[in-house]
Amino acid sequence: MRHAIELHKRRIPRRLLALDALGALLAAAGVLDLLDTPLQLLPAALRLPGAGIALLVVGCSLMLTVPAWLLRRHRQEHPPESRPENRLG
Repeated sequence: MRHAIELHKRRIPRRLLALDALGALLAAAGVLDLLDTPLQLLPAALRLPGAGIALLVVGCSLMLTVPAWLLRRHRQEHPPESRPENRLG
């Protein structure tokens, strides 16, 4: 439980938050494009058959940078040798 509390107090760099926000916008635009809503966020030149799926994939990929950064930081601070389940005896 203590690790979960420490995880929520971690400061995330602004560049990662900007990538996360951009990814959320792209994913939302992709979902709206796939649902054929009357709200057209994409210009007419970008309305290709696979544009919605591409936006969704790129957006989700950009949003994965924050969890990947958090996991990397956690693994750096808690190497596998120091974990209780890896100790013998």
